[in-house]
Amino acid sequence: MKGKMEVTNSLNKFKKYFKNMSRIDILGVIIFLIVEFLVIGMISKEFFSLYSIHNLLINISPIGIVAIGMTFVLISGGIDLSVGSTFGLGGMVLAILVSRIGIFTPLAFMLTLITGAIIGYTIGLLVTKLKINSIITTLAFISILRGLVYILGGGQAQLVTVNDEFIFWLGQGEIFTIPVQFIIFIFLAILGILFLKFTSTGRYIIAVGDNERAARLTGINVTNVRILVFIITGVLATFAGIINLSRLNAADTSAGVGFEIEVISAVIIGGTALSGGRGTVFGSVIGATIITVLTTGLIFIGVSQTGYYVGLGAIIIGAVLLDRIRKRLKE
Repeated sequence: MKGKMEVTNSLNKFKKYFKNMSRIDILGVIIFLIVEFLVIGMISKEFFSLYSIHNLLINISPIGIVAIGMTFVLISGGIDLSVGSTFGLGGMVLAILVSRIGIFTPLAFMLTLITGAIIGYTIGLLVTKLKINSIITTLAFISILRGLVYILGGGQAQLVTVNDEFIFWLGQGEIFTIPVQFIIFIFLAILGILFLKFTSTGRYIIAVGDNERAARLTGINVTNVRILVFIITGVLATFAGIINLSRLNAADTSAGVGFEIEVISAVIIGGTALSGGRGTVFGSVIGATIITVLTTGLIFIGVSQTGYYVGLGAIIIGAVLLDRIRKRLKE
């Protein structure tokens, strides 16, 4: 009975937090995004061009797709540092299956997504059954999965080219001038929002992240919930890797290196708490947009990649400090 009351309190706190996010936190990141967009646009007028906006929609999709899954992981109280390597492996696996083995593209597509699910399931088992910290587990998987990418690619710096109409359309096709991958991203984001807010599983994820002990007392299968969020993230990271392959028509052994930094940054900037129990998919979408505008904008104004990482680091620190301030105010 006590556990049920604690979970109910957790869910009520989330509902209250969601309302506050809608009114204050989300408004804040949207204002930041608008200011960022305008400042870069004033420095470089070309940033407001249709070409720039089109590239922005393309570039936001991979980060945003993986950020959806990362939101679930962070809300549940975990973290997945291996999404960059999973991203790279996803593109490489599909390229090998289609180009070298000759498997029918839809089947190869499904097998690749299953690979991502297996990766997530394995990570989830290690975290839940063997009680290995998610940071340590996924840190190890960065090396394991990257090693597999190099093995499949046949070297340290190799490209595996793909010539397939469906794969080409997925990464470079358009519907009414809107990139197909961006449409897919928005569709997945809507599903993520609905899943987290309106399904019992979504509520379980929130409850586990906010108070794991209380969640267990109410009968929630904490193990299954934690494994599920890693599976979702693994599948989404693999799918984003497929999109990256589609854009380049080739799988690169270096694809996804450092990608996890951008994804986690987007989710944190979007208001998801590192301590778990709080966050929204919509906030992560805005966070991914902020990261992408920064990346694309700095290219337009001629700032080097080094400058981008400096700016990204500053934004992350600011987001974490803001999260701590919010937490103290709510205590």
